[in-house]
Amino acid sequence: MEVKQEVVRPQSTFHPSIWGDQFLVYEEEQEEQATVEQTIQSLKDEVRKQILVAFDDPTKHNDLLKLVNDIQRLGIAYCFDQELEKALGHIYIIYGDDWNGVSAFLWFRLLRQEGFYVSCDIFNKYKNKDGTFKESLTNDVEGLLELYEAAYMRVAGEVVLDDALAFTKGQLEKITKDPLRWNCTQILSRHIEEALERPIWKRLPRLEALRYIPFYEQQDAHNESLLRLAKLEFNRLQSLHKRELSQVSKWWKDLEPQKNLHYVRDRLPELYFWAVGAYFVLVSESSDTQDHSERTGLLLYSQSQSII
Repeated sequence: MEVKQEVVRPQSTFHPSIWGDQFLVYEEEQEEQATVEQTIQSLKDEVRKQILVAFDDPTKHNDLLKLVNDIQRLGIAYCFDQELEKALGHIYIIYGDDWNGVSAFLWFRLLRQEGFYVSCDIFNKYKNKDGTFKESLTNDVEGLLELYEAAYMRVAGEVVLDDALAFTKGQLEKITKDPLRWNCTQILSRHIEEALERPIWKRLPRLEALRYIPFYEQQDAHNESLLRLAKLEFNRLQSLHKRELSQVSKWWKDLEPQKNLHYVRDRLPELYFWAVGAYFVLVSESSDTQDHSERTGLLLYSQSQSII
């Protein structure tokens, strides 16, 4: 006669969520939403005009590249999807591989990020006859940082970019150790340290915006309209994710995971952050603001301050 043995499963010992119920309740901001929406729309129209002006004037194509870069790093590229795609496509059609303006490193990175395979031969003019990069590049710290970021757009076999990465990384590390010697400000030095830890293309766009907005604000030549738009959009998106996380948290608590899901870790905020963060990177964005909760990625915890 066969004797049935009772299956005894080990008890799970997962510790509870460190966040508790802090995301459960979300208090809607009291600021008049209609006024905010109107301000945001007005700022968007103003920035679109700036893009158009720089688009039509070849002497301002350098400014156009800088504007595109700032829009992307401030986290508001989804507001100008069509405009940015058209602007970079226009630059590629006119110049191809023969970019003759300043900001060559920025030009290279932006176009390769957009999928335009521009040649890396332009970097050879910054080399000495012996194949090493010119030391004069270190006189422009921000330019050196742009070269560092551009080097990450390399593909297999592009030796000049391999050399550029090694050169810039070594020089930037020296600068962070003694910024005063290189006339490097404290905020720029911190900006370089963040880049050495993780270059632009490896960052979550929304977290990059959180870091870049304060840095951009301290630049003497910052665009006030662009900065204001970035802050308003950041705060609006932050509020949206807080509300969404509150709704998900209520659903999760109703499931009573400790009682009914013994072998599931209580990591809802972390899973939420991963899901929306990864989705922001992988899914093409839309300019339709009603669907931002499905297309954007950032978890700013409820105790975080909005950007004013």
